[in-house]
Amino acid sequence: MKPILSLGLLFLILFSALVPGIDSARASVPTPQAEQLGALIPLAENGCGTADFPVPAGDALSSAFRALASELLGTGKLAIWQDACNAHDRCYDSLGASRSRCDDNFQKNMVRACASFYGAGSSLVAKIDPYYYICEANAKVYYEVVKKFGESPYKKAQANSKKPVSCSSGMAKYRISIYTSNKDGAGTDADMTIRLYGSNGGSSPAWELDTPKINDFERNGIDVFKTREIKDLGSIAKVAIGHDNSGDGSGWHLEKITVQNMCLGEKYWIFACNRWLADDEEDEKLQRVITTGSCK
Repeated sequence: MKPILSLGLLFLILFSALVPGIDSARASVPTPQAEQLGALIPLAENGCGTADFPVPAGDALSSAFRALASELLGTGKLAIWQDACNAHDRCYDSLGASRSRCDDNFQKNMVRACASFYGAGSSLVAKIDPYYYICEANAKVYYEVVKKFGESPYKKAQANSKKPVSCSSGMAKYRISIYTSNKDGAGTDADMTIRLYGSNGGSSPAWELDTPKINDFERNGIDVFKTREIKDLGSIAKVAIGHDNSGDGSGWHLEKITVQNMCLGEKYWIFACNRWLADDEEDEKLQRVITTGSCK
């Protein structure tokens, strides 16, 4: 078994300290499969680190960080954070998304992944499992690393997202970003559905929004989805979104939705809402129809 350093020493990873990985003999995680989002498909995420942001050698991260990465970031047996990293990549790709908001949600998703993998909170034994606390501490370390080194990758991701992608004549691919408000009780576990309506009178299919292994639509979260190629709707005139009210505390507070036609590059529409979709708030509606000037 590999030795495990104390929490204090873990933070020395930012200063080239040697940090061995978590014991890979504990368990293994199957290689994550491509996300299947109903009629939606995943963006071209690169896991933990991108072509523009490889885990560097010889600097503040050091080769020791590579060892940690191989265990936790998808290249080793314990691919605990792979899905959190993919969601972070998609957030960086979303035009106009706040980098700090993407990073904060990245930390939350990593900690949730640690809790899910080690069963923290499900039993007294799990609550004192040292591997959970080590995983959680390393998540906080990696969050600090991303905060320190992520500015350039964020800017490059935003720039790349402005470049048009290839589309068939008369067709379009849309990137849809859902912003949950930053207020008490704003998040939900209910099942969400969305439909786009175009200025040409057409509409998209009704898409179910769900990212496997990620807790979507949490407080202050940004959840990003990409559609398959569909008939071009022209300018997006309105968006209809709603949920099925399933689960405890299913009420949801929506801040806004952005829709980008990726075939046109940097062109995107913003649909502000700032309203509840809940059966015990405001007008008790579970669905909203949002235009550029209203959310009803």
